[in-house]
Amino acid sequence: MTKNENIWLASIFFISLLFKIVLLKYAQTVDCDAVSRIFISMDWYENPHWIRDGVWLPFHFYLNGFAFWIYNDRELSPAILNILFSCFSIFPFYYFVKREFYSPGAFYSCLLFVASPLLSRNSLMPLSETPFWFFVIITLSLISKGMHSKKNSWFFIGGLMAFIAAGIRFEAWLLIPLLSALIFLNQFFKIGINIQIIHFKKFAAGKKVLLNKGFQNASVFLIISSLFPVLWMYYSYQNTGTLFHPDAPVFYAKEVGIQIIDWESWARKGWFYPLSWVLAVGPLTAFYILKYMIRSKQADPLKPWIFLIISIMIVILYKSLTGSIMLQHRFSGIIVLLTIPFFSFFECEKIKSKKIILTLIIFSTVGLSFVYNTVGIAAIPRLKDKKANDISKILNENINIKSTLLIDFDGWENTWYYGLKSGLKPENILINYQNENLGEIIEKWEKKYYSGLNGTIILKKGSTMENFIKEKNWKKNFDLISVFENEKCAILKSNHP
Repeated sequence: MTKNENIWLASIFFISLLFKIVLLKYAQTVDCDAVSRIFISMDWYENPHWIRDGVWLPFHFYLNGFAFWIYNDRELSPAILNILFSCFSIFPFYYFVKREFYSPGAFYSCLLFVASPLLSRNSLMPLSETPFWFFVIITLSLISKGMHSKKNSWFFIGGLMAFIAAGIRFEAWLLIPLLSALIFLNQFFKIGINIQIIHFKKFAAGKKVLLNKGFQNASVFLIISSLFPVLWMYYSYQNTGTLFHPDAPVFYAKEVGIQIIDWESWARKGWFYPLSWVLAVGPLTAFYILKYMIRSKQADPLKPWIFLIISIMIVILYKSLTGSIMLQHRFSGIIVLLTIPFFSFFECEKIKSKKIILTLIIFSTVGLSFVYNTVGIAAIPRLKDKKANDISKILNENINIKSTLLIDFDGWENTWYYGLKSGLKPENILINYQNENLGEIIEKWEKKYYSGLNGTIILKKGSTMENFIKEKNWKKNFDLISVFENEKCAILKSNHP
């Protein structure tokens, strides 16, 4: 690596780090999963233990717990941790692109990686995708290193990184067998083998190399990286009687509201993730990436990576069409990550003002993310309902450490945002999620109130919970007073004498 490369990489890293820290002031944690992960991480921080089963995998909670141990701020600490993961991903990503794609254009891919609105958005919230992508990138870089050297120790270390990724998100469980197959199949392309009858003699000559090296390297990676999934399934079976938690969303999730089988539902399920990818990388970038992928299909060194991308996309489309994956843009991040390296071939373009066009591509990719009429793609996460932030401020003026908060469901963004901004301990925040177990939640709130906590309620107008409160005459029984009210919701407060 030359001195200029070091300077450029360091510059991209520090500019990206500084820029994201500045953006953090304007970013809002609008994803309900991010808030839920903060609350689970806080509970784990208070009571550290080995998590053996659950809806979500445990390593992300351990990482957030470590961040709380360094500086205990429920919003800032996990967000800074994600920003660091995002920025440090630049280095292994650059080495991976330089080694496997087009070395002179690796910086182009790096710039696009940093500028991608989807990747940037997720790095500003405490979601698990950013640390997952970090360990996936390191895994790819180490596998790449191993495929270009004679040491299988790289596959061992890569397996350890994949082991960690497998403890963060279930997508790694799909990547593990695919990457193992990629390592194995790479030997075909490395010795220039096309599996055709006309090349049978060449295949036979390379058979020994294939079996001895490819199989050994793939086995080392597969065994090490599969240890966590095997352990997790074992403990899950011991505790629940099933290999996977009954509520694990990656296996059992059902996309709400699109289960009616008609042509519009099928169309939406079919085009969502391809379109999501186009929006995440930008229309101009998507054009160039597809152009280079099509032109590269005859290049043996790139066939394994094209195989990986197509395989993952097929699985995502299958799960989308069957309704077993939620239609959320952040789930297309892995495809974005794997296709951006192809943009390194932009360096080969014989066009004038290449730097100006590159600047236009990057700025249009980021700028258009704020224009698209879809949730979850803008580079900076912000509340769609601007009044929700004002309501949370009023709420904070009327609660304290001795309060318990009951939140009526007010949309996926607002509901959990109120809970996060309240500053209360997770055990003192109760959420009426679309009236599921409403009676149980009401009972919990009453017990907390009678235990001496001040009762506070965010009530949605016209909701089932509002009708319940009227029927049970709660305002009189608990001496509830309205401290805020608009056409959408109200804040009710009851203080113990």
